[in-house]
Amino acid sequence: MADPPPYPEADEDTAARPERAAGTPRWVSVAVVGAVALVVVVMVALHITGTIGPGSH
Repeated sequence: MADPPPYPEADEDTAARPERAAGTPRWVSVAVVGAVALVVVVMVALHITGTIGPGSH
């Protein structure tokens, strides 16, 4: 088995610039997480304060 070359090609160097994963942009992920957190906080606050549900009118 032959030894690998001591210096890999320049285009194969992944340490110089990290590859960006394909898919959803970071700002979309952050916005979704923030929206979900906000909904959870509102639901918990409404549940604790009792301003929602049967008999709250």
